[in-house]
Amino acid sequence: MFNGTTIIDKLLQQYLPAIMGVFILGSLLGFFMDTSSLNTGSYYCPPCGCGNDHIEFHEEGLCEACSMPLIAQKSGAFAKAGDFFAEHFRGSSTHGTLYSRVVYPTLFGGIFFGILSVLFFRKKSVEIFLALLVVSLSLFGLKFQTYGTGYALFSDINMAFLPGSFLMFVGPLLYFHSRNILENNFKFERKGLVHFIPGAIFFVAYVIFFLIPLEYKQWQLHTDFDPYIVIVEQFVGLVSIIIYISLVVHGLKEVKKQNTDRKKNEVKWLERLFLATYILIAVWVFNLSINAVFFELKSSTLTYFSLWVTLCLYLYWIGFEVFRSEKVLILKQGVKKTVVSSDLDEFKKKVENVMSSDRPFNDPNLTLKKLSEYFDVKPKELSGLINVAYQKNFYSLINEYRIEEVKRLLLDNEFENLTIVAIAEKAGFNSKSSFNSIFKKETGMTPREFKIQNSKELFATEVAPVIRKEIGND
Repeated sequence: MFNGTTIIDKLLQQYLPAIMGVFILGSLLGFFMDTSSLNTGSYYCPPCGCGNDHIEFHEEGLCEACSMPLIAQKSGAFAKAGDFFAEHFRGSSTHGTLYSRVVYPTLFGGIFFGILSVLFFRKKSVEIFLALLVVSLSLFGLKFQTYGTGYALFSDINMAFLPGSFLMFVGPLLYFHSRNILENNFKFERKGLVHFIPGAIFFVAYVIFFLIPLEYKQWQLHTDFDPYIVIVEQFVGLVSIIIYISLVVHGLKEVKKQNTDRKKNEVKWLERLFLATYILIAVWVFNLSINAVFFELKSSTLTYFSLWVTLCLYLYWIGFEVFRSEKVLILKQGVKKTVVSSDLDEFKKKVENVMSSDRPFNDPNLTLKKLSEYFDVKPKELSGLINVAYQKNFYSLINEYRIEEVKRLLLDNEFENLTIVAIAEKAGFNSKSSFNSIFKKETGMTPREFKIQNSKELFATEVAPVIRKEIGND
């Protein structure tokens, strides 16, 4: 059944947010943990792939090859674990090939196609927020690639503060993308901009640090590759994404009660999107945690090789899903609102005739495509006409007719031997929970309350006067 709690609900609502939260907190505690008692007195360059990251130094300072701050060598099991994880961060010829052939083209392509979608397809597409999300993540990744690699066009330290990172926008964009495809006639309002204020604050901070002289921002340089603001942005950004996903997942419970094919597809898409996002977050948190606990967060974000590969796969997957789920993500259901009122009146009359004569709403498997055959129009055109004429979608209109049918049957003595559930099924509902929810929303009472109240009114207005008249005649 579509309704009810599933393992995916549990994962998205409880397990994954809790697990990611624990790891983020653990990495922060690991960074501030005092491990001075484990120091051996020697130092080494954090694993970054430079020629000196295997060399032992006997004094604190900077690596001669890459100018990264040296970190203290630890002893015992801690050192062995650090050596094991260091291999994950060190570059190789294979890594270099994948960066140049996969990572760079993917990030450039994400920015190009994301902006293209926003500029040219926003009027006929509902995935504008998803396109902006792709652009935001691609810009975040590209910033590190252009500054931290040997192919960088600039080598100035200012590039570390380049205001091209919009990670804090990802959570709100996921949130509004979800609302855009779930809510009928969703319209982004100005008050929604409040969700982007944290991202705007980080952007302004980047601009300020980018413009001010170097001597005024030295305190921000945790390393030449990752200023403190970059590290803080990652931790806060990941927490923000988790919170926004949790907000949407909590609201999906009500949407699931609408037992409709389109809502099923929309919810399933969001569940896939959130699970894929959590995979990206998990890889990201893994890299942050290892860096914080073993390398004092001095191994550059650029060395998170598994993160960049996962990010590329994530972007490719979104592109694939957009075209695979075309009806959910690309095609907007609608027609031009320039339809004249006389045409709408004619359409409404035709709807009434079809509903009263053929009663298609009694079919529990009725779809937009099936109903469009009664009107000899395309499903998309019919959906648009319903939206304009009734200011509601197909499912809301059909459910209204079903509710009216249930109300009629509840008060008809011919069907008094049927249970309320049987009457609901006869009217076209195929889910008890969704029926009860829709009925109470439309009438303000449960089906049983409606039957009792209206039976009393029927007796008082029709039956009682007849009885009194017969008694008077006697």
